[in-house]
Amino acid sequence: MEAKEADVLIAKNVKIAAELRDMGFKAIAGATGTVVLIPDSANPSSPLSDKRVREAIEYAIDKEAIVKAKGYGFLEAQYQLPPKNTIGYIKDFKGRRYNPEKAKALLKAAGYEKGLKLKVIPYVGLDRDLLVILQNQLAMVKVDVDMELVDFGKFTDQRRKGWTNGFLCMPQAMENFIWSVNHHYGPISQDFPALKKPQGSLSLLGDSLPAVTPQAQKIERITRLIFQGVMVISIHTHVEIYVSRPNIMDTNFFAYERFFDWTYEKAWIKR
Repeated sequence: MEAKEADVLIAKNVKIAAELRDMGFKAIAGATGTVVLIPDSANPSSPLSDKRVREAIEYAIDKEAIVKAKGYGFLEAQYQLPPKNTIGYIKDFKGRRYNPEKAKALLKAAGYEKGLKLKVIPYVGLDRDLLVILQNQLAMVKVDVDMELVDFGKFTDQRRKGWTNGFLCMPQAMENFIWSVNHHYGPISQDFPALKKPQGSLSLLGDSLPAVTPQAQKIERITRLIFQGVMVISIHTHVEIYVSRPNIMDTNFFAYERFFDWTYEKAWIKR
């Protein structure tokens, strides 16, 4: 890009995109999903089988601080599973905002006043600084987190066969919310056998999947069910970023709310 040998870059690293933006390149981000913590809530011996513990973990995470420190202006804190401008996103949805005192109270009610130990298995390539921030924030409410770094093969094995006493941490694609929820969490999914699904979500999925026209109310009910059951804990958006030279015009990146769609036929180079 600096050598003028390329005109457009698809950047997956927000720091690199920010550096190029600061050098004068144009950069526009689009949310393709959400980085989530996926608990082993279906494991009855896990602390995370208790909804109060899952709620406490979310209250203990300062998502706004995370995106301020590591988002470089591209990431947004997430309080529901679908990102903004996707089907299933609920406008003005408050969610569980950072409240460490409430987190401590919930942990006490669940029998963990003196603290507990959990592990997080992060997806390969996740920002290590994010993991350190999560560790530090949870330590403030006496939740000791061990980051279990694994290779892609081991992560896939855990994802398909299950894990114990902790979370998987990974980005979940959400460009098509209904398809994604069905693919990752639905009855035919090969993923996340350790995860407990909220009651009622599968029947709603069955009603919504074949609909020609998206049924907003039913789809938003799925968002609420996922939130109410603390099925997963959303942290921040997962983005892809188009970086282009200043003289690349009329690209309209993300014009169709899909990552790879832009107005190829209108794009031109200003000489």
